Amino acid sequence: MHSVGSSSRQTTIRSSSFDTRPSSAGSPEGSSIEDDDLVLALMLQLEELGIEVDTRKGKERAGSRTDRNAALTDFKDTLEGLSTFHSDRRMAQSMAVAVHQDAVAITELVAVEAIAVRDREQVLREENMSFRATLATDFDDTASVFTDFEQHTNLPSYVFEYHSEDDESGPSSKPQIKGIQYYTGRKITCSICVTSVPHSNTIKCPCNHIYCSDCLRKYIQNAMKDESMYPLKCCRLEVPNQILSQILSPREYQEYINKGIEYSTANRLYCANKKCLKFISPDMIDEVAQAALCGSCGTAVCTLCKNEEHAGLCRKDEGLEAVMLAASQNGWRQCFKCQRMIELQHGCHHMTCHCKAEFCYVCGVEWKKCNCALFEENRLYDAAAVRVDRDAVVPLAPVIRAERIEQVQEQIRENHNCTHPGRFEKRTAYRSWGYQCDICNRRHWKYILVCPRCELMACEECRRFRV
Repeated sequence: MHSVGSSSRQTTIRSSSFDTRPSSAGSPEGSSIEDDDLVLALMLQLEELGIEVDTRKGKERAGSRTDRNAALTDFKDTLEGLSTFHSDRRMAQSMAVAVHQDAVAITELVAVEAIAVRDREQVLREENMSFRATLATDFDDTASVFTDFEQHTNLPSYVFEYHSEDDESGPSSKPQIKGIQYYTGRKITCSICVTSVPHSNTIKCPCNHIYCSDCLRKYIQNAMKDESMYPLKCCRLEVPNQILSQILSPREYQEYINKGIEYSTANRLYCANKKCLKFISPDMIDEVAQAALCGSCGTAVCTLCKNEEHAGLCRKDEGLEAVMLAASQNGWRQCFKCQRMIELQHGCHHMTCHCKAEFCYVCGVEWKKCNCALFEENRLYDAAAVRVDRDAVVPLAPVIRAERIEQVQEQIRENHNCTHPGRFEKRTAYRSWGYQCDICNRRHWKYILVCPRCELMACEECRRFRV
């Protein structure tokens, strides 16, 4: 208690009867209630102080400033400063909680709108119509969509927190500094989605390409579904497991490792249970009993016919026999490693399967272990014709087209073993039918990358993760 005497009355001004420091309450709601009480108490003291000042007017010598007046003025300034601080703090907390709760919904709505615009653009391009998207939102400057908010561990808490170890200089500002840096700090452009994202939300691959964690996570998941992308590489350099473990959850990372075991197994066995169909690890196979046990559902599988374990001889697989008959009639070839069925439409006889096995399409043996011809002239002509027609802006005259096909045939003969060294050329000229990737066969509208040596067309994804 601080008492200030007066000749006319005794006024008691309550000063530090409450703690003006912010509470260390754990929840934003509890902190907000305490702030409301604190601001109200400060306002009451300011009101009482104002009454005291008003009653003293005219009772002092003109132009003089007594110690009492100085004390009252300083105390008033202190109370006003505390009141302003806690009012601002309450507003900041409210804004922070709103950002924390609504950020996911807002960014997802923006992403949905962006997808709708791009889909409409693609449709109009297919109809050979011009299109220019005009939006109030600049999607390139929008933060990445948080599909799983909890996995963004670099995202700081936006709610002010105070700790008991805070000294007299005030509470720790580290959470606030991190929050400000997340939105105002250095941004880096993702090499895939071309979105500016905070530096803390990016990953740098061994080839020095930088990706946002959302894009790289998507390609990791694609690699677990597409054997041609496993293990995940960028520019032929494998992405270290240390990086992958930072992006994936422990369960997802283990799934990625298990996929490596599956893809490296030559004669793979899968569960015969239609509701399971999971890969059976080689260590679960009993070669003597010619049976295996599914580690996921416990189903016993016959290693010969790959159906559920049974007594006696294996029954005929009519479906498999029909496929093998069709393969024989159409000249299809089966990969010697993973048993996939492959059809060659045009090009050379050097085949590279999804499992990365290389073999001759004529005899089916491992590549470079036979004396079969490299090309069949009909297929070579077809491959050249496809490339000539693909690159023609307008239909070519028959004579010019024939000459161009002959030139391309010679180029294919010379560059059939191209390893695509150096940089790919980027073609961006608008074409109403777009560009088709020679690897994934998907059509792309903005641009395509072309090997300057063999003229292979590849999309950005295939160039980095498949070629």
